Amino acid sequence: MLHDEYIKNFLEIPVVIGISLCQSKLIASSYFKKEFDETLNKKELTINIKNIISDLPKDLDFFEFSIKDFYGYIYRLDEIYRILILVVHDNNVVKTFRAKQLCNKLQEDIHQTIRIFNNLSKQNIPNKQSIQENILFDDSRKNKLTDEYISKEIYDEPDLDLILAALNYLSQFVCSFLGPKITSNFWNISRPEYEWLSKFEIKYSSSIIFIGDSSQKINPISILHIREWTRKFMNQCCQVIRDLPERLEKEKIDDSYRKIISIYTSEYLQDMNNFSGDFSESLFGDTLP
Repeated sequence: MLHDEYIKNFLEIPVVIGISLCQSKLIASSYFKKEFDETLNKKELTINIKNIISDLPKDLDFFEFSIKDFYGYIYRLDEIYRILILVVHDNNVVKTFRAKQLCNKLQEDIHQTIRIFNNLSKQNIPNKQSIQENILFDDSRKNKLTDEYISKEIYDEPDLDLILAALNYLSQFVCSFLGPKITSNFWNISRPEYEWLSKFEIKYSSSIIFIGDSSQKINPISILHIREWTRKFMNQCCQVIRDLPERLEKEKIDDSYRKIISIYTSEYLQDMNNFSGDFSESLFGDTLP
């Protein structure tokens, strides 16, 4: 998987706020998600982080710290460069698996890593187009950072019809390769145990309908549930057709659908499937009920 793809997938973790590349005892470049702008004092935060990294021994491989209302992890890439990750709160899955997985990838080509971070630092005030073409922002918050603060540019309040259209687009695409029986089965066995998702009925034809209250307001947490479901669904499908996500990408999926469903590369899904860490903690942290 390309470095860019690894960083993009990492930034899709809801509890992750931002990421920095540190050179020696300096912050070379940083990227923070736009939806946290109202809760971050970036100038003060940068000063505090500089004070922390200036006191770290050069050969220290890992360091964690709390800062203001947030939490940080620092990983050494080589003798000069470190990665600093800022999260909403301490998250064991990010700290012990996802961040280390990212670091291993970034260590493969430091020059490429520097280039990517330089580009990221220029995107701290992206528009809608740059969100779609470069880095897909996340859509979650710690429970005290409520839905009203989540970027409207990401969602634009999708309605149930759009969600069903996106799910059925994905379902029919998969059905063309696996057939309706296997596709329907994969939808059912991958469905997370959330009450709202139980209201989606999978037909034998692999089409999807909603049997709940259609007037219920769709909030960002509901979209997170949908994304978790589609990620697990594609993970199941990749056990049969490994390059299915790449085939879907070639179809040039509509941007409005992309905002709703999760599309990860097959290599990323395989990495997650092979992970055997014993964590009760979710990547979503406190954001899901």
